[in-house]
Amino acid sequence: MGCRPTLADLTELSPSLGRGLKQLLAYPGQDVEHVFCRNFVVEYEDPMAVDKSAAVAGVRSVELMPGGADIPVTHSTRGAFVDLYVQHVLDTLVSKQFAAFAAGFYQASTPSFFGLKRPRVCVDGGGSGCARRGRGGGAQHALFSSSR
Repeated sequence: MGCRPTLADLTELSPSLGRGLKQLLAYPGQDVEHVFCRNFVVEYEDPMAVDKSAAVAGVRSVELMPGGADIPVTHSTRGAFVDLYVQHVLDTLVSKQFAAFAAGFYQASTPSFFGLKRPRVCVDGGGSGCARRGRGGGAQHALFSSSR
């Protein structure tokens, strides 16, 4: 969606989840695997889930990387786990819905709606408001004007 989501973004959305992931990152011991008992999997409630393999109805499990269910989160891999977790929750889970929203939004709005200006090309010379574009003796200029 244009920018990479961060743990701070996730914490703003879900303070308790953000705190838990920060605790994982800040844990000083080397026994992360045994204390946190996590693999590279994210679980979330999905009332529409019809996953016959789910242990609890309405809970979906997704591997954050191929084979993630068999890869434990350790002291040295916890940073990658948190990055993948944040990416999944704030980007992957909503990308399809956001793409549909963005397409509809841009289809229904124009740049002038936001007060943006579009460049127009002047071919015949340097009238006021024209800025030269290109080099040499060409008479191509860009004129910026409101598209309203």
